[in-house]
Amino acid sequence: MEQSSRWPTPVHGTRGEGFTLIELLVVMSLMVIMAGLAMPVAYRNMSNYRARVSAREVGTTLSWARDRAVASRIPNAVLFDEEGGRYILVSHDADDRRLYIPEEEREQRDSEQEPSGRLAEQDAEWNLPAGYSITLRKELQNGVEFSRMELTEVPWSEYPAVVFDPRGYSSGATITLAAKKHVWRITLTRAGGRVRVERVMGEDSA
Repeated sequence: MEQSSRWPTPVHGTRGEGFTLIELLVVMSLMVIMAGLAMPVAYRNMSNYRARVSAREVGTTLSWARDRAVASRIPNAVLFDEEGGRYILVSHDADDRRLYIPEEEREQRDSEQEPSGRLAEQDAEWNLPAGYSITLRKELQNGVEFSRMELTEVPWSEYPAVVFDPRGYSSGATITLAAKKHVWRITLTRAGGRVRVERVMGEDSA
């Protein structure tokens, strides 16, 4: 009796497993087209995200400056560099006039060292008078800029500022940030120093 072969006899005219070069090119072309359609939407969403984050960071800094002024019984100020897209929180180094120094602030102050190198150069650009020190340094997100600012001029700085007194009152401010077509506004009341952050223009994003 003749034994059958262990290898199956190939059937001519049938296709093996796998993809042809044409099929791979078609799939890759579709992926490129879909990516091209999705990129503008993702870019718009990213612009809105950066503007929103920047606006909330400005609002948080203003609220923190108010809390520091009330806790330390010393005026605090936030200076804004409109062209540079940056801002700083400034306080006066008059500890002998403070009624209360928060423990966290005292520990942070004792652990901090004098700025050096590039940081010291950046601080010097603000040209602060003697007795004033920078507590916080912030910059806007990439692609975000100050589009409109209604702030107070202070005699001891060339930069416009928001000033908080020990009672929690502020000099008031309206700050508008823009990233492409996305615009966010930060409003600060004089009485009570309340901060409000809202979007005033731009498409909805997820």
